[in-house]
Amino acid sequence: MAIARNCCSLSFLVPYRLFSFTLFGTPLRGIKNKKNNLHKALIPPCGVLDNKHAFTLLEVMIAVSIIAIALVALFGSQSKSLSHATEAHFNVVAPMLAAGKLAELASGNDAPFNDEGDFGDDFPGYSWKIETDNANFDSPEGLANLEQPLQKVELTVSWSASKFSYSLTYYGRWQE
Repeated sequence: MAIARNCCSLSFLVPYRLFSFTLFGTPLRGIKNKKNNLHKALIPPCGVLDNKHAFTLLEVMIAVSIIAIALVALFGSQSKSLSHATEAHFNVVAPMLAAGKLAELASGNDAPFNDEGDFGDDFPGYSWKIETDNANFDSPEGLANLEQPLQKVELTVSWSASKFSYSLTYYGRWQE
């Protein structure tokens, strides 16, 4: 047993069920429920409790919990960043597509009608919808009694990959 006290042994961790270990080629014998030698198993060998270079279980658990909290915050901010980037992409592309479609409508001589479609292979997933109606102006007398009434055109651009939509309202005249 003198060898076990001079070498590092883990026999104090499990005092009731100890087995033989080999350390540096020397067999270390443990005890198996021997009442007389139980107090020897409870004494930490080689000054294990005096070792200042080891971490306790509590320190390791606190470090792991701090790392877990930091990782949760990091992944949450990454997810939020991705959603903001998607929204920013839509807020740049949708007004450009709406302005292009509106310019296409304004360049034609025919009055627009209720219609819908997509922007083709150039902008997959983006679709447009046009709703037209006669513009109603109740208060200004000059606008209410026009010879050729104004048309109200609502153009909506939506992206199938997200919940975002962009609407644009335009008032104009077309030749009939």
